[in-house]
Formats: sequence, structure tokens, C-alpha cells
Amino acid sequence: MSASAQDLRKIKTFEQLLPYLEAELDWPLEDYGFDELTFEYAPEELGLKAEEAAKVRTIHQLRPLPGGQPWGIFFIEFERKKLPVVVLRRILSHLALKKRASANRADRVAFAAGDLLFISLFSEETSEYLRTK
Repeated sequence: MSASAQDLRKIKTFEQLLPYLEAELDWPLEDYGFDELTFEYAPEELGLKAEEAAKVRTIHQLRPLPGGQPWGIFFIEFERKKLPVVVLRRILSHLALKKRASANRADRVAFAAGDLLFISLFSEETSEYLRTK
């Protein structure tokens, strides 16, 4: 079965996205619920300032999949009608490994920049859209 743009347009929440990823893309998510498959972050934990955090409704990370998944997959829901690219960049800079080892904090998770996937949800008038970056 192949994934279609029409099927993706029907998805309005992250909770609806997980069964799609399992059924259409063969992700091994089994029959767990959204809360069991994700970690939730406060915006401040990912380096956002108060004015940036106000633009974010929720931030979740998909727990690592079986088989040594190297990727960081994040679901981010925004308040505004426009995708705040500056906020996404701030989150990316907080999660990406730094070139200098001394710049990486030992108390937080970090990924190679190419191993990060952001799936964002935001409203544009009355329709919600999923975007990946």
C-alpha cells in the first residue's frame, strides 16, 4: 500500500499520525498509545525564551524505535497560523551536536543535525497542516 498526499491531508493530530506511520510506512510502533511512544518536553527544556515558548503548544519526541534508531523525531505543535521558522531553528540548535565537544552539554540529548526530523502542526485559518523539515 502506498502513502498518498490525500491520506496525509486527512491527518489533523499527531495521535492520528502514528497509526499512519505504522500502517503505511511500516514503522514498528506496535499497538502503543501516543503517550507511551513519546517523551514530552517543556519549551524551556529545548532552549526557547519565554516569547518563543509562547508560540509552542506542545513538543514531543518519539521514543527510539527498536534496532538502534539514531534519529531524533520530534512532533511540534504551534499556536500561530504561521510556521515560526526562528523557533524551529532555536530548537534545532539546542538538539544538534556541536562541532566542538566542549560545547555539548552532558545533561541533554543531542543528535547529528542530519539525524533530526521535525514534524510540525499548525493552523492556517480552519485547516491544520502537517509539515516536516
